[in-house]
Amino acid sequence: MLVLTLFRQVDMSQQNCEVRFALYQMFGQLFQNSLSGLKEIKSEMVHGFVGLVEGEKDPRCLLIIFELHQLVISHFNIEPFQEEMFQVISCYFPISYSPVSLFFCFYFLFLISYFLFLIS
Repeated sequence: MLVLTLFRQVDMSQQNCEVRFALYQMFGQLFQNSLSGLKEIKSEMVHGFVGLVEGEKDPRCLLIIFELHQLVISHFNIEPFQEEMFQVISCYFPISYSPVSLFFCFYFLFLISYFLFLIS
């Protein structure tokens, strides 16, 4: 089966971003079109998926991975791989974002305006 070859032969960490993106898309297509075939390989499927997506950093690839992760969880018994499935996704959360305060922006604009006023 093609997906087993993908799991066993392809080292995703050695592939560039475009190749990884294409492989994740291909895996998504296989998942949509051959779900019954993928269900035949059961635990190999879940274990292979974890190995395939582990350590991905590209945002475009992560969007596909998050969708695939949800599909794998809903269609396969992940009980033997719960910890691995959690670790693969949990490393991306929480997403922390600290926006620059509005006060700082106005203060910076004030300083620029004041500086421009002084030199004119």
